[in-house]
Amino acid sequence: MAGAAGAGNTASEPVDRKDRMRDKSMKIMFVAMGSEIISISALSAVLKQRGHTVGLAFDRALFDDKQYFSIPFLARLFDDRRQVIRDILEFRPDLLAFSVFADNYQWCLEVARAVRPALDVPVIMGGIHPTSVPEVCIADPAVDILCVGEGDYALPELVESMARGAMDTGIAGLWFKTRDGTIIRNPARRNIENLDELPYPDKELFAPFIPISHYYLTVTNKGCVAHCSFCSQNFYFNWERDQGMGRFFRQRSVAHVIGELKLAKTRHRAQRIDIKNNVLSTSKRWTLEFLERYKQEVDLPFRIMGHPRTIDREIAQALKRAGCWHIQLGVQTLNETIRRDILERYESNADIFAAVDAMEEAGLHYSVDIMVGLPGEKNEEIEEALRYFSGKRNVIRASIFWLVYLPGVSITKYALENRFIGGRELKSINEGLHENYLSTGMVNEKEVKERLLNYQMLFRLMPMVPAGFIDWALRSRSYRIFKYLPQVPLIVVIDILVSILRKDHWALYAMYSYYWELKRRVLRRFKGRRGGSGDQPLAIPSAPVLPAGGGR
Repeated sequence: MAGAAGAGNTASEPVDRKDRMRDKSMKIMFVAMGSEIISISALSAVLKQRGHTVGLAFDRALFDDKQYFSIPFLARLFDDRRQVIRDILEFRPDLLAFSVFADNYQWCLEVARAVRPALDVPVIMGGIHPTSVPEVCIADPAVDILCVGEGDYALPELVESMARGAMDTGIAGLWFKTRDGTIIRNPARRNIENLDELPYPDKELFAPFIPISHYYLTVTNKGCVAHCSFCSQNFYFNWERDQGMGRFFRQRSVAHVIGELKLAKTRHRAQRIDIKNNVLSTSKRWTLEFLERYKQEVDLPFRIMGHPRTIDREIAQALKRAGCWHIQLGVQTLNETIRRDILERYESNADIFAAVDAMEEAGLHYSVDIMVGLPGEKNEEIEEALRYFSGKRNVIRASIFWLVYLPGVSITKYALENRFIGGRELKSINEGLHENYLSTGMVNEKEVKERLLNYQMLFRLMPMVPAGFIDWALRSRSYRIFKYLPQVPLIVVIDILVSILRKDHWALYAMYSYYWELKRRVLRRFKGRRGGSGDQPLAIPSAPVLPAGGGR
């Protein structure tokens, strides 16, 4: 097969590759779609720190970015995969790397398969999907290597072994497929304890594709305070515990984070900061120290994701003083039994109400994450959440997430045990063929889907209509008219109005990024970049030979 198990011959490689290998410098190309992937930025920084050259082939995936909404005919019209493939071939990488989650798995496979005839280099996939279903991923002919778990050190070790001319197939945390189809399953790698060892993420990698000055994305920890049954962190927590990989939740020091954000302000001219941790911190002391220093040394508007048990009045007031303009609060449902027994979230409704009261008192804007399609949830419980949040002054958005069963997480096992799904559905889940959480998830019954779509529309309207309107719509059942209206256009119009009226800067940025991408494509075409849909494939040198057996 091609790639790591291909028939390349290092003795006949072009001079440029020989020189790079002698200098221990290699060319690695990451492939991504949708939006900036912070793990790629982090890996790129480590590779560049060690003297390697890193490139990015990126598809903004307009109108089908797996994160907001899908409009198929527009997605086909603006599809940019051919340009991604051209960028890969022009870069002439020594290694092609994908960061994979369930929703983009099939897209990653399509790109890897498309470049195979012209590019004989190893293909490595890492991320949550290869980690949770490695046997599925390594079985595909387009994949040669998997990174199972964190790749901050495993990937550089692989690249440096390739630079020495002999790929090391014994690296912890990596799986290899040899020429004869043998799978080398190396043990998991222990977690990095001190995150300050790692360099700041390489923001320059995404800079040509993402307007990072408008919206600077970062994370300050690994792991999570919670292990919600529907989230990938649930899989990671259980898997890392079973593998004996060390502490699950780890966070960077306040000084390390502040150093990065000061650089974001000066070098990248960042206007807003988005700290995309699942939860800002498990430590109140860390949070208060960070917020005090942030105000003094960075002083830019920022947003965070929050958990009800980590937000009290003192934290809310400190967030407000530091310049926090948006907290994304995980609520999911007000049914405590479902939240505890099915979602494995152990906060009470009293905890949620206390966090909301603290944010309202501090004048903090916030959104709430609501899940629909949960087993056993009644109409009255969904309506209770609508009535409760519709009366809140500072809630700027209700984000609706349809229940999706991800590979390896507890709620998927629950669904199998209770026969909500069977073997066929599980196969589809493991292959990334299911609907994503922003479409209609795993809800298949027509009547249930229509009912939940009606509630979804009310949640979306909620931030910009009086509480009395929501109450009237629920009592009169007039919301049932929504099912007769065109759903996607209506959602887009409502979301635009909510974003403007409630000053949801994150949503406004998402809209701006569409304009930015379209402008980038026009300029790319105007400048006449080399390559086109009718170009012949470039001649690509072969990869180092991977031995038929295992070992170093």
